[in-house]
Amino acid sequence: MNAEQADWLIVEDDPMLREELSASLVERGYGVAAVGDGREALELLASAPRPRCMLVDLWMPVMSGSDLVEHLAAHPELADVTVVVMTGTPDSVLASCLERAGLKLLSKPFTVDELIASAGM
Repeated sequence: MNAEQADWLIVEDDPMLREELSASLVERGYGVAAVGDGREALELLASAPRPRCMLVDLWMPVMSGSDLVEHLAAHPELADVTVVVMTGTPDSVLASCLERAGLKLLSKPFTVDELIASAGM
């Protein structure tokens, strides 16, 4: 699905997980765009309508999820996009920081239903 129809933007460097999440969301009727790192996400956001939600992996090459989240926070025009951060190595300090920033944290593994619920979709 192209970014112009995306409800979700998945930002995940693992191609198998990216495809699995995309397919599961499409099966549930959502439009999905997916990219492999934060820089690709910024390029897509600059050239296409905003998604309703972004699922962002925290640890990625090229541009990490934390750098992407910082960039999003600095651009108020993106404030209406719900951001869910996912990581395989959560801790309570990280969860607390993300919560204060208004972000959701999902620990891998998670179900697509948990993802949808965390984004309020």
